[in-house]
Amino acid sequence: SGPLRAMSKSTCGFCSGSIDEIKKSKDRGLTIEGGRLRPIIVVAPPGEMKGFVVVSSVLRQEAGRVLGPNQEIINTSPPLNAIDAKTRLEWSRDEWIIAATNIEQR
Repeated sequence: SGPLRAMSKSTCGFCSGSIDEIKKSKDRGLTIEGGRLRPIIVVAPPGEMKGFVVVSSVLRQEAGRVLGPNQEIINTSPPLNAIDAKTRLEWSRDEWIIAATNIEQR
């Protein structure tokens, strides 16, 4: 959760929720495997950006699973082939930070 926290604002509900879920899983001794998001299409408006930009993307998510403290499988998730994401990025101290994101499965 450290890298996600470093690249997002605390006001990003999706980011904060993901960080909380990761922390809860770690506290319970769970391991999350897989679930990697891969961008298929990423589009941002052309031109000069004035402090923020909204990026639209289509993502794929690999299958994943949650393992318990004894490495038993607790939960599995199938791969998702089409996830639409709209992400607001804000320029802050020489880097883009995730300010908000909205994700919907097709």
